[in-house]
Amino acid sequence: RNGFSAGAGGKCVKCAAAWVNGVRLLVIGVLVVVFCGLVVRNALRSADSGQRKKLHINVYLRIFMNYVQLVSLSAALEVDWPKEFQELFQTQDQIGSVSEQLFSFDCFLQGAEYHSHAVEFLKLLLLNVLPFILMALTAIIWGSYGMYKRGRVGIK
Repeated sequence: RNGFSAGAGGKCVKCAAAWVNGVRLLVIGVLVVVFCGLVVRNALRSADSGQRKKLHINVYLRIFMNYVQLVSLSAALEVDWPKEFQELFQTQDQIGSVSEQLFSFDCFLQGAEYHSHAVEFLKLLLLNVLPFILMALTAIIWGSYGMYKRGRVGIK
């Protein structure tokens, strides 16, 4: 329905104002870029041969991401889990769906009067094209960084 989107557990949730969704998208994008930049900076810093102290944040992040993936995969399996496990999966599913509750792509596109199938198609298209866009952005950023470093060091 127009003005609503799917929330946690497939329940309908009223959409926020269009400008609120735009601000949320901008803030989420900035936070993702800052987070990725910090992870890369820490990885480069820990790879520095002159550094004696190792930064363990990368190891902790890797362990946490593996845990989240394992829990998501386990929850998706059609298994008759004990009640305690089901409660654990439901709690973590609610935590994992925070991004859907904060920003809804459906609500973002509703102002443009798309048909519901067109919105689903656009989401699918974006998810399939996004890795290539991110690869291109990564190549541009690292290429610029490399040219900056070469120019600064004097190697041409």
